[in-house]
Amino acid sequence: MAVTATCYAQAVMALGVGGFDFASDTFKVMLTTAGYTPNELTDEFVTDLGSEVIGTGYTAGGLTLTGVTWTYDVAVECGSLRCDPAVWTAAGFTAARYAVVYQSTGSDATSRLLLYVDFEFDKSPGGADFVMDWTAEGFLQAYN
Repeated sequence: MAVTATCYAQAVMALGVGGFDFASDTFKVMLTTAGYTPNELTDEFVTDLGSEVIGTGYTAGGLTLTGVTWTYDVAVECGSLRCDPAVWTAAGFTAARYAVVYQSTGSDATSRLLLYVDFEFDKSPGGADFVMDWTAEGFLQAYN
């Protein structure tokens, strides 16, 4: 299964003007159902989202990402944004379709969306751990 990640256009613009500090900002990953229709051109803040999953093992607003780092690999001329795996323990939610990574400011109106991952079909962990283990390359890459 190919899982795709897509950056929001406003996040790309914010990257260009220093709108993110990957060393000190808080980043979260929120899960939504297929009821949310991503629009990478116009969605900008958490208030633009809808249909967040509900269920055991899931807290509204999602999980705070840990180990967030921005690195540059000179050999392949690529910058990568990485973090530790996100784990929802004993998750009983149903129908997670998208994972949305965002910069959390404490207010949904100013918490900027960074990217979303399309699982391509609904995911229901059925009480098991639900793990998003980012690849070794990271979840966002920028090539020179």
